[in-house]
Amino acid sequence: MGIPIKRTAKIIVVLFVVFLSSALAGALPIAEDINSLAENARLTTDTFMQQSFKLRMQYEYSGRFLTEDDKENLYQLAKDAGDRLQAIVKEQETLKRQIEDYQGDDWDARYGSTGLWRKLSADIYTTKLSKFEINYYLALASEQPQRDQILHLVLGEIDSLAQGNRRFGPNLIRGKTLAMLAQTEPSYKDAAARELEVFSFYSDIYRPTAAAIEKMKLLGRADTDRLNVLVKTLRSNWHKGYLELLPSLMFLQRRYDPEGFEKTVRSWPQIEDFVGSLALADLDNRISQRQTAKGNLEQISVFEAELAVQTAWKGETKNYKNFRGL
Repeated sequence: MGIPIKRTAKIIVVLFVVFLSSALAGALPIAEDINSLAENARLTTDTFMQQSFKLRMQYEYSGRFLTEDDKENLYQLAKDAGDRLQAIVKEQETLKRQIEDYQGDDWDARYGSTGLWRKLSADIYTTKLSKFEINYYLALASEQPQRDQILHLVLGEIDSLAQGNRRFGPNLIRGKTLAMLAQTEPSYKDAAARELEVFSFYSDIYRPTAAAIEKMKLLGRADTDRLNVLVKTLRSNWHKGYLELLPSLMFLQRRYDPEGFEKTVRSWPQIEDFVGSLALADLDNRISQRQTAKGNLEQISVFEAELAVQTAWKGETKNYKNFRGL
């Protein structure tokens, strides 16, 4: 099921940095330079989130990587995207130094009143946050002790970014990082819970919902009524495209409210096939493990088995040896 990783990715990063360095060297930054770097950062982040979506959702559904290939693919996707973002940060910071070192009388006309310096500063902040988010998944796909080393590095970089940065406030990625660290270092659990709880007072939809999901994962428990409220909130705001939140919320229902999970999936026909593909992969893996005395089929509900079989009947069996020929 994994996404193939091409060796050319690292070459592309090197060529990208060389191109930008040569293009920007010796010239005063202009709006196109700044906007191009911001767009490349956005595309890098969006591409990672899209390419890794099923890998990440399968992990959330199953609570584990089903294969070593899945783990390696996520690791490589995160590593390549993180390297690209780090290269972009370096170029953005180079432009920022050039702007701040410029002594011309027209500085304000170039960079002040135009808002370019402020935009570049904000772009650097955004690119760094995107890199932290992707490095979170790099840690997820890493073995110990590398996982905790990456998480501590991310936490240190987040705290460093926060110092002297007025726009920096409570941050979801910091809460998620603390929560993952708490899995091996329980002393971080209270700090993670406090960080995530702050978002319950925010008025937007995304951050309070995302923080609530992460807090339930952290605490290992979820209130059925609370889950239902969050599902209804996403339903009434579905047009805003919270693609990541709904599966994560549903998979909490799967664990703590199976009846609610079935109801949610059935009420959203457009996501039934996707959930079915995750159920099929999970069931195929459990059958294979049972054949080696490791699997546990009792954890599969009748509804999930039905979803898996429906997916198999639709012909999506080529990657699942136990269902070929259905």
